[in-house]
Amino acid sequence: MKLVWTYNILAKVGNKTEERKRILINYYIVSITTAKKYGYFTIMYCDSESAKYFQDIVDEIHIEDNYQNSVQWDCYKIKAFEERNDEYCLIDGDVILHDRLPDFNSDVVIDTYEVKNWELEYKPVIEQFTELGIGDILDGWCDKKKPVFSCGILYFKEDKYRKLYVDMWKKYNNFLNEKLQTHKIDVDVATMVGGQYLVTLCANHLGLSRSH
Repeated sequence: MKLVWTYNILAKVGNKTEERKRILINYYIVSITTAKKYGYFTIMYCDSESAKYFQDIVDEIHIEDNYQNSVQWDCYKIKAFEERNDEYCLIDGDVILHDRLPDFNSDVVIDTYEVKNWELEYKPVIEQFTELGIGDILDGWCDKKKPVFSCGILYFKEDKYRKLYVDMWKKYNNFLNEKLQTHKIDVDVATMVGGQYLVTLCANHLGLSRSH
């Protein structure tokens, strides 16, 4: 199985100063080089400005700017899901392996669940989107509290599940871009909703088996 990292220069979470940015980049470098020691084929999806940090250490790199005209800083995860149909797993740059990953047998595999930040982070934006009518365009949309997938590790067993999530994300991304023209929205949290919360809803809506 191949491992795929993504990095976007737009990222603001944990990246608000040049020092924090350097720390984050170094996490990525350690994450990638450590995975290579365990024999993994490493792949990076990123923007052209960020490519300089990774092009000499990964086995394969994909560079694109302005994917789907998205303000979401993890949009390159969607690009990978859209393009690839081989055996791979997404991994975040702050995930450092200490061994090879176990065999994945569930429909979707994540690293853990987020259970303590619903009220502070997810709830306000999710309820805002509900009021703005996102349920009219996304099947399975729900604003009730639930454990949210933490997608530091994210694997879909079948390509058809990845494609269904990609379709949901693109609808969500178009909705976000449209509403940003007339409403004040926390883009950082909206990115988390479009990534981790939307994956959770997708898995629940499709009845997918999951493990962490």
